[in-house]
Amino acid sequence: EFHCEQCVFTDGSANMAALLTLLINHYSGSAFLNNLKRLIGVIIGKVLPVLIISFMDPKNNTGIFKYFSCYGHLGTVYMATVIFVFAWFFNYMYYTSKNWGLIGCLAAAFGCSGLIPMCGTMGKIESVYTSKYKEIAQDVFAIFFGLLIDEVFDFVNGKSPRDTAVNTIKKIQEDFEEGFGSLFDGNMEDQSIDVLQRMEDTLKDIKGTITKAQEYAYEADPSLKMVPGYRTDFKIDLYKKVLEQFHLLHSDLAMLLFALKTWVPDPPPKDGNDEAA
Repeated sequence: EFHCEQCVFTDGSANMAALLTLLINHYSGSAFLNNLKRLIGVIIGKVLPVLIISFMDPKNNTGIFKYFSCYGHLGTVYMATVIFVFAWFFNYMYYTSKNWGLIGCLAAAFGCSGLIPMCGTMGKIESVYTSKYKEIAQDVFAIFFGLLIDEVFDFVNGKSPRDTAVNTIKKIQEDFEEGFGSLFDGNMEDQSIDVLQRMEDTLKDIKGTITKAQEYAYEADPSLKMVPGYRTDFKIDLYKKVLEQFHLLHSDLAMLLFALKTWVPDPPPKDGNDEAA
């Protein structure tokens, strides 16, 4: 049994477990970069409300702080305005920023709840800051622990993003061979319907697989690796060029399928008085 009296961990606290359930990594390639952004977002969401609440505490009655307090009806208006501006800004950041949206999402998610404590709860300032420091330290430990677990599982299972990307390329190759093979190996006079159906099914499968392969083009980028390992850097530029060629082949297969179909034109309009129609 583990005991640590002077550690930042709190007995019976679900803080780290709850945080990890919300910050699950789908891919390990960008996990470290995403975890850094998550760390920044969580820290902003945990620290900034504490600073704001401490400024709004009624005991801060000197200097500029005496004009802003959470006490009374006017304090309610102040706090409602602060919460609205805080939530609006970080949600706006989440929906508009291309690179930092994740930070805005987590800051808004973890920060808004910290802005609604009872007025004057910062009275025992040392105990409040101590508990908040422990909570933030637990969050940092949980994020890096989750990163370690992701790397271990990828190493044991052998499912790194680069390996998955290579397997996806092989799958696309097999689909193309099946699609074009259905055309050149089949008897178009006797089995035209079956051939066209196989080509249509293969065309749909190829499109879905290429879409997945494009996701791995980012995840398999060697520049996202925290520390280069013993393996040679993945040739990401070659991988992207191959995907471009696959897009062209997909268009070629679609044109062949379009040309092989039997197109029956609509009948011309008939005279309304023609009873034989």
